[in-house]
Amino acid sequence: FNDNEIIPGEYLKHALDASLYRDITSLFGVNNPKYLRQILEVLSDNVTNTTSFNNIAKRLAISDETSKNYIEYLQSAFLVYRLYRYGRSNKIRKNSIPKYYLSDIGMLNLLSATPRVGHKLENLVYLKLLQSKSFSLSDEIFYDLLGDNNFEIDFKIDDEYYEVKDTLTKDQAENIVDFAETNGVKINIIARKFNVISKSSYVSNINI
Repeated sequence: FNDNEIIPGEYLKHALDASLYRDITSLFGVNNPKYLRQILEVLSDNVTNTTSFNNIAKRLAISDETSKNYIEYLQSAFLVYRLYRYGRSNKIRKNSIPKYYLSDIGMLNLLSATPRVGHKLENLVYLKLLQSKSFSLSDEIFYDLLGDNNFEIDFKIDDEYYEVKDTLTKDQAENIVDFAETNGVKINIIARKFNVISKSSYVSNINI
């Protein structure tokens, strides 16, 4: 590229292609590098949701082993991060179905067929939380399902919980406050827009 002709989207595309089709392929001896990108596209579309390597294998008509290995290659290249559900033991955590977040929001925009604002916001918050842990302690961040109704919390670090919303509605706020007060847990609500502000001592409202 000529420095005067660099377009951010094109630069990112070429950098990603170099990582997928040159670096990872060479380092791990990948036989079908096209699946690296296809898996990355699936993970991009499924940001904020749990994703198993078995489901990816079925979707792309590849073996479970290929799916599992290729995801690990993407992790080794720091293109994606894996988030397990919180559990009292490592065995419980590692047996949960994980979520995956991309290492760059621009990459999420590039790869996802439907890059929703809420997905990008949650991915961004994850990266910020990871940065607070110096990027080396990703195993200390979890998602969690709480209570009898499996109330899902986006992120858990130590004893603090973080729930990310694009726009927080009144009903959502009431549900979060009710759960936090009933169970005695502190929840930080991070949102781009608050339709209602909670004044509960168990809930913090963080606007971004």
